[in-house]
Amino acid sequence: VTPAQFEEQLSGLLKRGFDPWPLQRVLEHHKKQWTIPRRVFVVTFDDGYQNNFTQAFPILQKLRVPATIFLATRYLDSNEPYPSDDWLLAGSPETSPEMWQPMTTDECLQLQKSGLIELGAHTHSHDDYRGRPDYLRQDLQRCCEVLREKFGVERPTFAFPYGTKQNGFAGRDLVEAARQTDVRCSLTTEAELVTAKTDPFDWGRLV
Repeated sequence: VTPAQFEEQLSGLLKRGFDPWPLQRVLEHHKKQWTIPRRVFVVTFDDGYQNNFTQAFPILQKLRVPATIFLATRYLDSNEPYPSDDWLLAGSPETSPEMWQPMTTDECLQLQKSGLIELGAHTHSHDDYRGRPDYLRQDLQRCCEVLREKFGVERPTFAFPYGTKQNGFAGRDLVEAARQTDVRCSLTTEAELVTAKTDPFDWGRLV
């Protein structure tokens, strides 16, 4: 999605009466069993690419749309591509570094200071946790510790890396592992709408 397409998509939702909420607000309403209006939507980003700061953030500010960025915390301040990035041009001199490089701690602090952006957990290592719930629990807890130490985030939201159930990147064993950490929810990449009865540890997203 190009920046122009991203702005067009968000503007279209706003013009049609949709209301952007922070993810934490949706979770709080769900916890208290308060009604969430049907046209509420949440914007999320996975990994923490630098273009979230340089390209997406100015658009979010312009339109006053909040968002959550799920950070793979091991790669903060790195000038190398994410090991999980299978985009062929990642790390290539033909491509601007902001397209594949992780954000810095300072950039994350600026996003957080704006009041529009929530920082969430995306594990520490963004590894393959299929069949390894104990490893997920340990790695996710390390991510929570980094978020607490660097950004003062307590009980962050969480999205599974890759996040598909059918391929085993999300599922019951991994959900139970996530529940044993400090996170408030676990989101998949399944294209599912969230209802009042949906468990926050099994919320889907349209990606």
